[in-house]
Amino acid sequence: MKLADDEKIVAEYYFDNLTSKEHNDASNKSILTNKRLIVTYQNSEENYPLSKITAVKVKQHSDPLLLIIGVVLAVLLTGSVASGGARFGSAELLIVLSIPTVLIILGLRKKTSLIITQMGGEKKYLVKREKNDTLNDFIDSVNHTLV
Repeated sequence: MKLADDEKIVAEYYFDNLTSKEHNDASNKSILTNKRLIVTYQNSEENYPLSKITAVKVKQHSDPLLLIIGVVLAVLLTGSVASGGARFGSAELLIVLSIPTVLIILGLRKKTSLIITQMGGEKKYLVKREKNDTLNDFIDSVNHTLV
């Protein structure tokens, strides 16, 4: 990533749990300059001119498909065990019932995404940070620059 002579960095945000001092490369990072928003994610770099961005926001979402599969599997397994159709030992029963429990937990777990909206669509980037105070500050900086 090379900045133009009249371009200045306004804010930075790292998508993972490492701080800027712990990073040895520029991957998984978003940089706001006075002219564009730059996102380097895995092995790619994407540039968004500020004049083309309509909104930048954060969205938390869960995976309803895993949740539904886990609940259906739990109901089927519990019904099968209760009706006596399937006979399990206590260890096997614990293992069999833990599978839908894990699916339900994974379905309920929240994931955070950074969403950049432009005319014609939006791009989502998965954020691996648990604490999002710095992400909210970064979003505020971007939205303040867009106004």
